[in-house]
Order: sequence, then C-alpha cells, then structure tokens
Amino acid sequence: MDDAAASTGSSFYWPLRLVPVAEREAFATVYAWCKRVDDLADGPEHGAETLFAWRTWLSGHGGHRLAADDAFLAFRLERVIAEYRIDRAWLDALLDGMTMDLAGEMRAPTTEALLGYCQRVAGMPGRMCLAILGWRGPSANAFADAAGIAVQLTNILRDVEEDGGRGRLYIPREALDSAAIDAADPAIVLRDARFGKAWLAIALLAEARFVHADTLLPSDMRRTVRPALAMLNIYRALLRELRRRGWRSHAPRLVLPRWRRIWIALSTLVFKA
Repeated sequence: MDDAAASTGSSFYWPLRLVPVAEREAFATVYAWCKRVDDLADGPEHGAETLFAWRTWLSGHGGHRLAADDAFLAFRLERVIAEYRIDRAWLDALLDGMTMDLAGEMRAPTTEALLGYCQRVAGMPGRMCLAILGWRGPSANAFADAAGIAVQLTNILRDVEEDGGRGRLYIPREALDSAAIDAADPAIVLRDARFGKAWLAIALLAEARFVHADTLLPSDMRRTVRPALAMLNIYRALLRELRRRGWRSHAPRLVLPRWRRIWIALSTLVFKA
C-alpha cells in the first residue's frame, strides 16, 4: 500500500520510509483508508452512500454494505485499530469532516468552522499515526491536531483554485471580510483583485499553527515521531514556497521536487533526532 503513496507523489511516501518496518504496513493502511474516504468526498457518484457504509461499519453494524475492495481494506484497518488501540471515534470524526465537504458546508465558512474541519480531516489521521508510533494521550492528540491543522491549511492554500472548481472555498468569511470581498462564490472570489490579502491571512494562520505544534512536542518524543516530523517539515517547506510565490491566479500547482522531499526526510532522520 505504500506503493499507492508513491504513485500519487504523496508527501506521505518519504516519511513513510522512516517508519520501522513492523509499523509500516499499519501506516500504509491508515493512508489508504484516508485517501479512500477523501476521494469519496470529492464527489463521485454514490460518495455519500459509501461514506455512510463506512460509518455503519465503524459502529459495528452494516459492514456488509461495503463493496468488496472496501471490505478488504476494512479487514486490514480493523487489525490496525485493534493492535495499536486506535480510538474509533477518530475515524468517525474524519468521516464528519468528509461529510461537511459533501454537504457543501465548506464555502466561506467561519474561521472556527474551518479549524474544526481541518482538525477532523487532518488531525484525526495524525492521532492515528502517532498511536502507531507509540505516542498516545492528551499531549499527543494536541500535537496531532495543531500539526494537522497547519498541514491542511497549507493544502488549502495550494489547491484553492482546484477546490474552487468543485464549488468549495475554504478561505473563511473573516479573511474575505478583511479584504472587503462580499461574496462566497469561488468563481467570483478568485477573480477579485483583493483575494491575495485574504489568501495571505490564511498563510499566516498556517505558519502560526506550525509554530504552535512545535511548542507541543516534548523533546524526549522527537526521536519517536521522526516520520511525523518529516511530513511536517515537508509541508512547512511547501508553505514557505507558497509564501514566496504569493497568490497568483492560474499558477501551476506547487509541488516540491522529489529530491527536496527526500532531503527533508533524511535531514529529519539525521539532524532532528
């Protein structure tokens, strides 16, 4: 399943190579499930129906509703949940976030709603990964949530036009108001000459969340969570490049070169322990 991460060019792939072999399959299973439900939220036919099937499976009822491929993934996921004592409520919360997308709620939401969404769709996978690495409890959850929000905000900044094509606008109402943009339709907002100001406000929020995550990581846990730190450092570098380029309409989707992602992962292993 880690081949799936490689084939998509995911920033998850190289941090995954830092995971001990014994835990690597568990990480890959979590990644595969998160990607599966994320793809459903992007609006395929019967997406809501399949998300509901996953929710009933989580509750212990209705696993038979899953398609054959999903049933096999559920089997693997069930083993990970049991072996690493993963809270099923985390998976349920992630499904809540995906449902927000399908329900059309993510169009100029409030900042509070945006942060709650980011916590669900990125913080919850972070909690799962930290549990696999052996760090659990309130402090681990707080770090995962802060780091997840920072990562998801970075994704939002990079993909704002792609999301706009799906009718979504994750930039919150408060940021749009600060730029004097009185609209919520992505087709209108993204053409507004003042949008760069609203975009920058979210870039600054993402930077603040990265700093906040730093303060929540005990020094004695750094070695344990090196794969998570590698991913965090890759996204931090991506945010710096986004800030350097600034908002540009119809700009190519920014992706860090493969060599740079490898270097960041290796430098996290060698210098950040």
